[in-house]
Amino acid sequence: MSDEKQLRAELIAESAFEVGRNPLDTAGMDTDDEIWVDDNPDYTDYIEQVYQELKKDSEEDPQERVNRIAKAGFEVGICPPDPGSMDTDDEEWLDDNQDYVDDIKLEYQNLIANNKK
Repeated sequence: MSDEKQLRAELIAESAFEVGRNPLDTAGMDTDDEIWVDDNPDYTDYIEQVYQELKKDSEEDPQERVNRIAKAGFEVGICPPDPGSMDTDDEEWLDDNQDYVDDIKLEYQNLIANNKK
């Protein structure tokens, strides 16, 4: 998968997500994107995957995400947002949601305290 084609596929998925359209439905799709998808059918699964991830991220309760990030950090023994404590998706989410850093740290500390008992 070339970086250029991967980026184009991601942009197509993001555009569809922003307007609430199925990413592979050509109705409402820019003509250039429609031509690109027709010329690159091997990227349709990737476009759908990116679209589904965007939907999932938008539907997830932020507190659930906070708990999941803290638990993942606890499992590897590193307090989020320290390097190595999160996967790339969580790092990107946290970059966009800095106001949850303190909540994640608090939840991480609660996990430690509860496991000492």
